[in-house]
Amino acid sequence: RAPPGEPRGQPVPTAAERDRDAAHVHRALAPHGHRPLGRRDLLDHVIPTVESRYSTLKDRDGRAIAGLSMGGGQALNFGLANTDRFAWVGAFSPAPNTWPIPELLPNDGEAAKKLRRDNLVVVHMPEGALALDADGETWVDSKPVKKIVGSVGAGDAFCAGLLYGLHEGWPVRQGLDLGHLA
Repeated sequence: RAPPGEPRGQPVPTAAERDRDAAHVHRALAPHGHRPLGRRDLLDHVIPTVESRYSTLKDRDGRAIAGLSMGGGQALNFGLANTDRFAWVGAFSPAPNTWPIPELLPNDGEAAKKLRRDNLVVVHMPEGALALDADGETWVDSKPVKKIVGSVGAGDAFCAGLLYGLHEGWPVRQGLDLGHLA
């Protein structure tokens, strides 16, 4: 999104330019070999590099972090620990690489409560699901099942059930319940 007052429709970097930039950032961060990027790398190097090269909004309300699978877990870890830097956190079927719940949501979930309140935050895990929205906090325990055939698609099925309930105007708790039963 272009900052206010700047023209829209600016050229988007090509895949080669993005790859070159990513390689530059990676070389700068990992001079002694390959390693995954950590929270300090993202905050101290990646974000400033992107903001110095591209037209971006440089404040909390112009920044989000989101990811799928392993990236979803990292988005939760980094985003909830840095609500002063991110207004939105999105995690789609996050892998179980998130920090333990007391670490991820310390002080009774205070970090998640600092996120933009026009959103719904849902953390889904084997033990249950936690939803935070403008009305507060909702926890729903996982539902017992007789037989688990496999876990492939479990996160997608949960999301589908929750989204259906939200679409139908159900209370969040009812959508979480349907997600667990899906």
